[in-house]
Amino acid sequence: MNSKEETALSILSRYIRILTQENFKVSEPIKNEYSYQVFISKRNEKISLLVFFGKKGNKIVIQGNKDLKIYREVNDLIFGERLIREDKLDVEPAYPYIGT
Repeated sequence: MNSKEETALSILSRYIRILTQENFKVSEPIKNEYSYQVFISKRNEKISLLVFFGKKGNKIVIQGNKDLKIYREVNDLIFGERLIREDKLDVEPAYPYIGT
């Protein structure tokens, strides 16, 4: 196992700990050709989390239906942001506009 694979596995292990603390069921990591993958489930919903490793570094990808609650919850935990903002932002344009 090279250092890029070890780094990807350690990243995935950290996320597995976080997800299990939040009561998600997480499978054992599966090594693919260029990634590690786990399946995450909760309340009959299922998605997968992949950590790719390559010469450009590591990439974290969540695969699944973006409309599912589990997808949004895992996205919030991993990336720390909402996929879809539930509150609308009122943006006032700066005046004067060019061309007005």
